[in-house]
Amino acid sequence: MERQFRSLIKKYFPVELLVELENVTKMMSIDNNGKYPYVKYLLDKFNVPYEPLGSGTNRYGINIDGYAVKIALDKAGMIDNQREFKYAKKLYPSVVKVYECCPNGLLSVSEYVTIFSLNDYYSQQDNMREILAEISAQFLVGDIGVSKVNYINWGTRNDGTICILDFAYIYSLSYKGFLCTCEDQGMLEADTDCNYYQCPVCRKKFEFKDLRKRITKKDEAEEIGDITLEGYCLHDDNEVQEVDYDKSPDKRPKKKKKKEKPEKKSRSGLTDQQSMLQRVNDFLAGRSTSIQLE
Repeated sequence: MERQFRSLIKKYFPVELLVELENVTKMMSIDNNGKYPYVKYLLDKFNVPYEPLGSGTNRYGINIDGYAVKIALDKAGMIDNQREFKYAKKLYPSVVKVYECCPNGLLSVSEYVTIFSLNDYYSQQDNMREILAEISAQFLVGDIGVSKVNYINWGTRNDGTICILDFAYIYSLSYKGFLCTCEDQGMLEADTDCNYYQCPVCRKKFEFKDLRKRITKKDEAEEIGDITLEGYCLHDDNEVQEVDYDKSPDKRPKKKKKKEKPEKKSRSGLTDQQSMLQRVNDFLAGRSTSIQLE
């Protein structure tokens, strides 16, 4: 089965713009706060129709055609985009959909949701905890716990459901670095609000920032892998490709079961096989002079 795919990145971000944006990520003489004017200048230079959404530590967010585009400001921001693209399908609907991502993580395109207000944060804490409990059973999570510091990483969809819109700090629990330093090396467990981790054996507590330091760049690169294997590789802003159900949210079509044809019965009410056996027996008993195989 084929379907049509559309690329917002291919439509609004020509190669020349991507090259210049990547050069901004490599600026070492200024911090990320000083990079916003350069990014805005380039977007205007190439006539990108956008509305600013705001900036984070490593990325700058804009709205294009009702989608949230996250532009990396440094290498860490590029890794953040890659991580979200990799895990979005596994974690949806607890997190926003991530539709596109440049292979190097320079840009990503996500579902646009309304960022939490402080009132949303207070009224939705039970729902937040429910989502966090499900995610923390599979991953180590940071910067999305129930806290005044993190609530702007959450948002509300048009249908009223809540989700996480910034979830780059999610790591597989397979890392040995998430074991306690005590003799028993217990696997660290998140508290109810996912603001710290605790050893179930010695009860020692750890903050996420301390655990994250244990993850090497090599570990992170191996975990992310080649994200081009996670989705479709488009070469145009409008392209038809064969559906790959390992990459697509589309459901696999169910195979139709072939109906077994009932065996024909002879006039005597016997099936073909039974009728033939009957005639063989009749022949052997001298009651018939021929056998006709139908």
